[in-house]
Amino acid sequence: MSTSILNSPGVRRLDFNLLVGLPQMLLSCGTATVGTLFIFWVTQAYAKPSATNCLSVVSWLWVAASFTLIVVRNLIYAKLKNTLTGTDSGLSGVTLSPVQKPLIEGQHVNFGQAIPQRAAAAIASGLIWGAAGLLFFNEVSDEGQHFLLLALVTLTFTSMPSLYASPWGFLALWAPAWLPNILFHFSGDHANVYLVAALVTLMAGMTVSKGIRMALSQMMKRHNIWIDQVMASKHQAIETEAIAKATKEMAYQHKMFLLGAGHDLAQPIHTMLNCLGSFEKRIEDMERFGGPLNSMRTAASVLQRLCKDIIQLEQINSGLHKAECKPLSLQVMFEKVIDQTLHLSRCKYLTVWSRGTNAVVRTDPFLLERILRNLVENAIRYTPAEGKVMLVARSAGDAINIEVWDSGAGISPATQQRLFEVFERGDNPGPQKGFGLGLSIVKGLATSIGGAITVKSIPGKGTRFRLSLPKAEIGSAELEAVETSPLLPSINGMWITLIEDNDNLRTSLVDYLRLEGAVVLAAKDSAGMVSQLKECNERIDILITDWNLRGETGEDTFRKLLSEVPGFYPMWIVISAAIHPEKAGEIQARGVPVLNKPVEPTVLRDEIARRRNLSMNPEHP
Repeated sequence: MSTSILNSPGVRRLDFNLLVGLPQMLLSCGTATVGTLFIFWVTQAYAKPSATNCLSVVSWLWVAASFTLIVVRNLIYAKLKNTLTGTDSGLSGVTLSPVQKPLIEGQHVNFGQAIPQRAAAAIASGLIWGAAGLLFFNEVSDEGQHFLLLALVTLTFTSMPSLYASPWGFLALWAPAWLPNILFHFSGDHANVYLVAALVTLMAGMTVSKGIRMALSQMMKRHNIWIDQVMASKHQAIETEAIAKATKEMAYQHKMFLLGAGHDLAQPIHTMLNCLGSFEKRIEDMERFGGPLNSMRTAASVLQRLCKDIIQLEQINSGLHKAECKPLSLQVMFEKVIDQTLHLSRCKYLTVWSRGTNAVVRTDPFLLERILRNLVENAIRYTPAEGKVMLVARSAGDAINIEVWDSGAGISPATQQRLFEVFERGDNPGPQKGFGLGLSIVKGLATSIGGAITVKSIPGKGTRFRLSLPKAEIGSAELEAVETSPLLPSINGMWITLIEDNDNLRTSLVDYLRLEGAVVLAAKDSAGMVSQLKECNERIDILITDWNLRGETGEDTFRKLLSEVPGFYPMWIVISAAIHPEKAGEIQARGVPVLNKPVEPTVLRDEIARRRNLSMNPEHP
């Protein structure tokens, strides 16, 4: 609704007509109809024997004139209403034309402005009722005269379309109805009766007219106050909605910026990590080249950690982590995390191990793996060479405590209080210092799986992070289905298709996967892959695609290959840093893993092996 329209005098005049004018016209026309029929009945039922004109065509002509006036008054009212409204969109599909002399000004009813059409209707009504008195009063019996006067008084009171327009609106109706009759019957036998009836009608009508105007004024004041309150609420709602919309737009732009920055950083980092993985497999003299390789991997790991932290923090803030809980062996998870961080611990000659446990928890494996990897990587980063990092699981009442211990420099008590806040980087010096995002991400992920994360540290001796998860009842059938071995099958001999539009990343990734024993077909878009697949008669096991390709999404590519290549139906893996978190959630809900760039080569290899394991054992996902 337009506020300028609602606040305009035209709308308030329209409100006035709807609240007052329409009911007044209905009452006036209804009374006129009943009064006309009543007067016609009186002229027929109480006519004097000598009054032949009462039975003549005069009565019928008077009735016709009266009903014609009723119709004309309705047409006048409709015309007045149409002059206030149009057909353009505005107030519920109605707009208002400018009103020269509005009845409503501010919070007051302007009764001083006469409306010519209504004045004419009032005068015409008075002439019609006055004509009834002139034509039929002397032609009916005494009893009929009483009925006729009663009808004229009633009609004068109730059939006045200009009653509320101005103080003299009632006079416009009363004067033509009564003055001619007073003059005509002044010398007659019933002059006093007629005069008394006329004066009583005049005084009562003026009093009622004033009372109605006062009541209407108060009503319109209250109505205008209500309109003002509604408009104030509307303005406030519009402002609130505008602020919320702007905030939502800013949040969306912020999210897109973070995802775009993550994508731009992820591409070269991913390429570096793949190349380092290939070099490590080709170089035999590690004593000579191990130092430079370790330095390169350290630099790449720092950038990789920043990209992952940015993307994961945005996903947590978006509330997109919906835990999918199932029974999980903690020993299997420990060994998996240790294997994934082995390259980091080797660089510093650290011992990373887990104390054997048969504990089984019900949680989200994907999110728990992220938490433990982050904690173990932090422990490795801040533990000096030849130190130790340990993973432990303990039962404590209604909870299972998963702990990560290290023999590092420890954390001061003051820093422990704010360690999980965003951008808090602790008080450990050195080039391995992080960006202050990792532990805030851990806290968010822990909350999403119903856990709580705490820290305890002794400066100079080490640190312990504890993740407390609630115990859950796990049935025997579920226990039998829990994975008890962390070993994944090799990807040797697997046929893999890779679609990546970044040439350097595509080349390095193909090189790494081939060193792992896979047969790889690679292209920069779906068109290039279609031609290769049509020449290849082998069954493809895995399709790996980036999400944002040039001119198409990863899903567009997948569907195109399915439709154009007969027999092509591999398992699908998405690797991307630019995919919107909500879209990533939708894809993962369909059973398709989404790996955020930069992805560790070993993580990609394990995911491919996990897809192979799933295809060989579909009943144990």
